[in-house]
Amino acid sequence: MLRFALGILILFVFCFSKTEPRTTSGMVKKYYLVADWSANYDSAFRLASMAGKLLDAPVELRGLKPDPMYGLTTDEICGCGEMHGYIPRGRFDDGDQVSIEFSSEYSFPIQNVYLVMVGSGDSLHLGATQTKLKDFFPGNTLFSDSVFMGCMH
Repeated sequence: MLRFALGILILFVFCFSKTEPRTTSGMVKKYYLVADWSANYDSAFRLASMAGKLLDAPVELRGLKPDPMYGLTTDEICGCGEMHGYIPRGRFDDGDQVSIEFSSEYSFPIQNVYLVMVGSGDSLHLGATQTKLKDFFPGNTLFSDSVFMGCMH
């Protein structure tokens, strides 16, 4: 009986632990299309507004605001009751919406800048959006990165 109770306890701790290692399991490859970038949040916001109008796409800031220490942050509380700070785009929000993201959370070649992201998902879908951008945002960049899709707790 003691062995059974110990086994249940170990199973409970393993299944409901607040931390989950971010190993390669739970990682999914995603593609991102960046129209432009800026070291200044206000400039990135103006670029995002322009991109949204050009693409007829919503600008979705997700409650994020600039933070001098972390780049971006939010004070929104998750459905679990905890605050997670900045969670980069790509977990469950693929699509053509325009957002501002912080480059240090991605494998983007330039770090610590604000990215004007105009799409995320699969590369074929983003190719059509990239064609629309070429005249107004000639330096647009399509890149891929791995996103952790597991539990954030």
